[in-house]
Amino acid sequence: YLKLKAAGHYTRGRGYYEQFRNDDDFSTYGFDPVVLGGDTVTTTDLIRRRWLDNHFYGGIFALTHAKNNLSLTLGGGANQYLGAHYGEVIWAEFASSSSIRDRYYDNDSKKTDLSSYLKATYNWNKLTIYGDLQFRHIDYSFLGIDQVQGEIQAVDQNVKYNFINPKAGFMYSFNYSSNIYASVAVANREPVRKDFRENTAENRPDPEQLINTEVGYRYNSSRLLVRANAYHMYYNNQLILTGQINDVGGYTRTNVDKSYRLGLELEAGYKITRKLNMTGNLALSQNKVAEFNEYVDNYDIGGQDTITHLNTDLAFSPNIIASAGVAYEAFKGFEINLLGKYVGSQFLDNTSTDTRKIDSYFISNLQLSYTIK
Repeated sequence: YLKLKAAGHYTRGRGYYEQFRNDDDFSTYGFDPVVLGGDTVTTTDLIRRRWLDNHFYGGIFALTHAKNNLSLTLGGGANQYLGAHYGEVIWAEFASSSSIRDRYYDNDSKKTDLSSYLKATYNWNKLTIYGDLQFRHIDYSFLGIDQVQGEIQAVDQNVKYNFINPKAGFMYSFNYSSNIYASVAVANREPVRKDFRENTAENRPDPEQLINTEVGYRYNSSRLLVRANAYHMYYNNQLILTGQINDVGGYTRTNVDKSYRLGLELEAGYKITRKLNMTGNLALSQNKVAEFNEYVDNYDIGGQDTITHLNTDLAFSPNIIASAGVAYEAFKGFEINLLGKYVGSQFLDNTSTDTRKIDSYFISNLQLSYTIK
């Protein structure tokens, strides 16, 4: 009745890219001015190399007790990421007093992620009930200096989060072919490294929270497949780009109080004959931000103008996606597939402005395949 699973992992990552820079300021790299004759040199052409040098390791476990109709699982994990982000000057026309491969920025980051969960599943006749409760602790720090929007900035920060993520749901099977299900889940997610690196401790964004509710129906027989899923994804403090400039001069993602995605997903497949199949799916959705402020640079008087938007569409979120396909086996081993896909219009940002819209489009794909065994 008792099973234990455990695993350890280690991943090593290391690499760089190089850039030629024309007439960069000495101050960017900590170079002292150079006096040549009667002239003071404060800029130089150079080649710089930017490194990532990472270690990721940890372990996970799951202890499961399954007896009769009840299954209980206690699990968790501990992971740590060590990342060295640094830059070197490997050639310069005027190197000042520097030496090759001197580091002009050096940012060591460490992220510790600890989690544990308890999950229960109970089967009673045709009904399955399940619940899941996870606790997650994050300790993230990054030290040194780094480049933010082309400038050297101090980014010494440390942040800790404690998240509780619950989930519950059920599935009811009418028979072998069909069932219904419903679930509700809460998920919390911390900002990514870019959000921390390009903000100071005073204005860094808050973590995001998602409350996801789903209900659906599935039917599957030898000839017919039908699936329907309705969902509502409600966000607290979703992070989006608004055009706002942070206190170190960079465009940053900003929390918006309330936003949501509400949708219906439909999928069907039918085997007309032994050689002819049809499939199709349809996704209908609304993806909205209740209210947010857009910040636009004012080049006439300086600074930024603020524009308030109400009930606008989330960026890159079409309200309709649909596809349909036909597959025909002309003879043994040779199959013809025709697939068409439609994607509705979507916006490049969260303002629902027509001049920033990607128009709807339709694509079709014809595939001929022959298999030799």
